[in-house]
Amino acid sequence: MAARTVLSGPSSLRTHLKSAASSLRRSPCLIVSSDLPADEQHKPNPAPAIKSFRQCISDHCNRAGFTASMELGLQTVNCSVSSAYPTRDDVQRGIAMAKRTGATTVIGVGAGAAIDCAKGVASALGSSSSDSSSVDLILAPATLGSTMSAMSSTPLILSTAEEALLPPYLACASDRKSITPADFAPVNATVCLDGESMGFLDTGAREGSPKETSALATPIDAALASLAVCVESSLLLADQTISTGGDELEAMHNFMEGARTNALATIDAYRNHDGSALDGIDAQNVARLHAAAAVAHAGQLLRYGDRVNRKRSISIALISSLLPRYFPHGHALTFMASLLPGLCESCSLMSKGAGGGKPIRIGEQTIDDLPAWSEEITAGMDVPKLVNMAEGTPDVDTMMKKVDANSALVGCDEIGGYDLVEAVLHRSLNK
Repeated sequence: MAARTVLSGPSSLRTHLKSAASSLRRSPCLIVSSDLPADEQHKPNPAPAIKSFRQCISDHCNRAGFTASMELGLQTVNCSVSSAYPTRDDVQRGIAMAKRTGATTVIGVGAGAAIDCAKGVASALGSSSSDSSSVDLILAPATLGSTMSAMSSTPLILSTAEEALLPPYLACASDRKSITPADFAPVNATVCLDGESMGFLDTGAREGSPKETSALATPIDAALASLAVCVESSLLLADQTISTGGDELEAMHNFMEGARTNALATIDAYRNHDGSALDGIDAQNVARLHAAAAVAHAGQLLRYGDRVNRKRSISIALISSLLPRYFPHGHALTFMASLLPGLCESCSLMSKGAGGGKPIRIGEQTIDDLPAWSEEITAGMDVPKLVNMAEGTPDVDTMMKKVDANSALVGCDEIGGYDLVEAVLHRSLNK
C-alpha cells in the first residue's frame, strides 16, 4: 500500500515546496488543479453557499500556482480538471504533458477530481520509470472530500462507457487488455493539509435546495462518512478468517480511533449549537479541523479491491458502480454519510439472523448495539438522504445488477457481500 506523509497546518503546501525547492528545480512540476465546468461558469445566481465553496477552491489552486511558479521559481506545467470525476482523457492528457516536458513531480491541488487525476498520472509515471521513487507526488486537497481521496492510495477514474468509477488500469484501458495493474502502481505521496482554508458547506445551507447542495459536503457529512468507513473496517477485522498482519492490524485500529474521535468531536461541536450553523470563525475552524482529521484517517481505511489489497470496502463498491449514473446529485462523502444508519441496521439484523450479534470494536470503543449507537450519533443532525442525490426513483434490483455487472462486489464477501449491500441500499433509500 502506498505510504502517506502528512504535513498539517496553515500554508503547509508552501512550507513543503519551499523546503524541497532545490530538488524540485531539477525538473518541471506538473500541477493538476481544479477548474469550474463551462456550463457551471455561466449558470446564473448560484446559491451563496455554493459560490463561496467554489471561490475557496479557486483561491486554493491560485495560491498553489503562485507559490510554485512566481514565489519559488519552479518550472511548472499546468493541467486542469473541470469535471466532477477525472476521466480517462484527463489522466492520459496529464501523462502526455508530463512525459513531453520531462516532469517528475506531480502536484495535485483542489477538489477530489484533481486529486484523483494527479494520483493516476503519478502512478503511471512511477510504473514506467525504472525507479518509482524518482516520481514525487504532492497533494494539497482543498475540500473535505478531496482530503479523503488524498489519503487513500487508489484513484477512481470515470469510465464514460460503463458510467462507473474504476481503478485507472481499468478506466484507462480501451479493451481491458492493453493496460495492466502494473502500469498504474500506487506511489507514495506527501499530503499537505490546511484545514482552516478548506472549502465546506456549513450545516443549514442545504435547507431549501437539497439536490443542488448534495454534491457539497458539510463537516457533519464528513464525520458520518468517516464513521461508516469505521463500521465497515471493524466488521472486516472481526472476521477471523481474514489474514491481517500485526502491523496492519495496529495501523487499522489507530486509523479507526483517529477517525472515530475526530468525527465525534465534529458532531459534538454542532450538537452544542443545536445542530445549527456554528457561531464565529473559531468555532467553525475547530469543527472543520476535526472533520478534516476524521476523513484523513478514514481515507487510509478504504479498500479498493486492487492488486495490492483484494478486499474492498462496501462503500467503495457502491460509489464506484452507482454514484455517477444513479446519484448524480451526490458526492462521495454525502453518499457515504447517507449509508451509515442503513449500514448499522443491516449489519445488526444480518448478524442476529446468523446467531451472532457480537459487539464490534471501533478504535477504543466497543459497541454492543450498532443501530442504537447510530441513532444516538445522528440525533438532531442533518443527515444527508440518498433519495435527494438520485435522478428519478432508482430501483434497487436494477442497481444491484449494475453492481454485479461491474464486478464491484469482488472482495466484499468478508463483510456481507451481496445480501448486505442490497439491504443497505433498501434501508438507505427509505430513510
